[in-house]
Amino acid sequence: MVKTRLAASQISASLVFCCVALVITTATAAPTLQSVSPRGLQVGESTRVTLDGSDFGEHPRIYLDVDGIYHTADVKVDGGRLVADVHLGESISAGLYPLRIESDSGLSNAVMVGIDRLPQLNFHDEVDSLPVALHGELSGDQILEVKFEGQEGQSLVIDVEGQRLGSKLRPVLRLLDPTDRQIAVGRPLGTIAGDARISATLPQDGEYRILLHDVVYKAPSPGWFRLKIGDLRFADLAFPPGVSALSNNLVEYTISNLSTPVHVNAEPGFGSTLAVPWPSENGALYTGAAPRVTHSTLATSEYLEEQLSKDQRCSIPAAVNGRLSEAEEEDSFHIQVTPKSKLRFDLQSQRLGSPLDAVLIVATADGKQLGRSDDQSGTRDPGLDIEVPADISELIVKVSSLIREGGQDHIYRLLITPQTPRWRVSTSLGQINLPSGGRQVLPLDIDRGGSNGQLELKLAPMLPSVKLEHGTIHPDDEVAMAVVRATDATIGSMPLQFGAFDSSSNRAGPVSRLISASFPGSDYQSHWRESIPLAIIESNPIDIDWTTDAMRFARGSTVALPIHLERDDHAHGKVRLSLMMTQKPVTKKEGNKEIPDLDRTLRLGETPLLETNVDEGLIMLVVPREVAKKSWGLIGKAELLAEDESTVLATAYTALQRIELFDALALSAEIPTEITVTAGHEEPVELKGTIQRDESFEQRVQVTLQGLPKEVTLSPLIVEPGEVDFTLPIRFEADAKAGEYKDIRIVATALHDEGNPVEIKTQSNPFVLKIQQAE
Repeated sequence: MVKTRLAASQISASLVFCCVALVITTATAAPTLQSVSPRGLQVGESTRVTLDGSDFGEHPRIYLDVDGIYHTADVKVDGGRLVADVHLGESISAGLYPLRIESDSGLSNAVMVGIDRLPQLNFHDEVDSLPVALHGELSGDQILEVKFEGQEGQSLVIDVEGQRLGSKLRPVLRLLDPTDRQIAVGRPLGTIAGDARISATLPQDGEYRILLHDVVYKAPSPGWFRLKIGDLRFADLAFPPGVSALSNNLVEYTISNLSTPVHVNAEPGFGSTLAVPWPSENGALYTGAAPRVTHSTLATSEYLEEQLSKDQRCSIPAAVNGRLSEAEEEDSFHIQVTPKSKLRFDLQSQRLGSPLDAVLIVATADGKQLGRSDDQSGTRDPGLDIEVPADISELIVKVSSLIREGGQDHIYRLLITPQTPRWRVSTSLGQINLPSGGRQVLPLDIDRGGSNGQLELKLAPMLPSVKLEHGTIHPDDEVAMAVVRATDATIGSMPLQFGAFDSSSNRAGPVSRLISASFPGSDYQSHWRESIPLAIIESNPIDIDWTTDAMRFARGSTVALPIHLERDDHAHGKVRLSLMMTQKPVTKKEGNKEIPDLDRTLRLGETPLLETNVDEGLIMLVVPREVAKKSWGLIGKAELLAEDESTVLATAYTALQRIELFDALALSAEIPTEITVTAGHEEPVELKGTIQRDESFEQRVQVTLQGLPKEVTLSPLIVEPGEVDFTLPIRFEADAKAGEYKDIRIVATALHDEGNPVEIKTQSNPFVLKIQQAE
């Protein structure tokens, strides 16, 4: 097994009741997870969990990423529901984690759950003891109430998790003392994704009430939540927000009731952030997720703003970590620069969760302002692109608050780097289910950020059982795809990260990380999208591959791409063949509508359907004459069909092949814009031109006119192999229909040896043909 399993003392699951008999089909759909109840697990204790969804298949298991280790717990199916008692070991850290279902058919989508040391209970209006995590759902204008007994001087944190777990509830908390006086209110906080929290010291003994409602009393759906009550520890941010790779960094908590700094060791990798560990305090109860810090690449130096002075300069690339502790405060520091260099200044504050609405100013040492920003596209954080003047080797950078506020939580990280394209690489997949020994295609969305370079994906960790078979994103690619392959029969699951490297630049590190599909709750903890879980499942009943490496095609042709299909003993259905291509379908304007432009789009000539006993096939590719002459990529796709010839039971892919397009024929002719021909005249009008053939193309060529009405005929001219020059006589019979015909062209069409036309054509510029009757 590739999967790392936690010891039985750390996680286990016992079945609550026996499963019903499973109906096994030949379909291999991965499981779908719709809901989890409760949305929390207790460390050191057993939590009964109910999961609703579909396609759970055989041997479903809970798949959970905790502290960088992928754990599983076995469960069984009762209809469309899984029920299990899950036990988490004592060493697991409190936080928010994606939970999936894994079966023999692969991994499901993710649902975010909370993990802590609190008892997990269904919501009710009175609790007997604290601490506790109550799970419920709020809708519309509901006001939910919870009563508990409190003592004078008792420290209390009330934390509602909703948005952080993917709920749409916009919670407000109110705490009422035994006299029904409101003593604290918690409104949506940006630092915890719009959830609410109260931290209070109780003023007297007695019965307290907690009220929970939507911020505008119109709770959208879904409105589920976890309401946690107790003497809890929390931390929303950490300072400094950036740490150096391969260093032991001292980090303190902010927006927190924790006061002890901790050490963070950052290892370089494709991930951009890492969690700040919770302090090792005996009996401490933590709520929410641990704050995260960015770790720099080895090439980037991390600085604290307070350590920079006029006598100390930071060199580029650099990251400056600062804090505006007081109102009206302004940070100012100097940087060394190269004259005429182009620099990018990107300040993160609100993207970190900080309330700081920052202003960024870059100026020369004598005070001449080169740029000012208080926001940039897509964020309220400021950013600037600056070209250093020719005679300048030092700049001053200033950071302040737009509304002149400050505080311990007003932190920022300013990244100063040379200007490079802002690549962004993402995929619509949230998980990869890869057949053993087979391939899976990753559709990619590439934002090149102004670069025309070639992108190379690299895989981490490097594993013997998984190969990134194709990770090159060519500058010509309009549709980007990567291909992963399971290289052996190993079955299991693992997390993968992909770094994207710009092969046209000198940057040592990745220009982007592959971002996987979002899921509810991932916006708050976006680091979960910097890896993508992969499951290697049972081998496909079919496999497909090209049987030729010859991928040089003439524009204007229709070519047959041979494939070989392998079936196991259970693959009895028909197989549908198709193509995936790196060209986007081209459109053109027709009236007020955009319609497909088939003259400029690579396309499937037909959809071949291979019978059960056939293992060789042809995929027909139409290569139009006007398609762009680029290095397009092709992937062959085979779908095993059920008896209805519609339901897909399994899908297999070929390797990605690059094709080279060339012009088999080129026609040139000097033609006037208008030609007049007298019908029945013995002396024809002669149009002269030349035919150029590609060296690999030796067929005869037929030359004639295109665009004539059907009642006007012209005998074609045959240009034999080896002939270059041609003269096309234009002569019509005496009864030819007189008229003026526009958009007439000379067209050359290649011929097979037996004389049948094939789809390789080239044509001249258009002209007007006038046919007149003899006087």
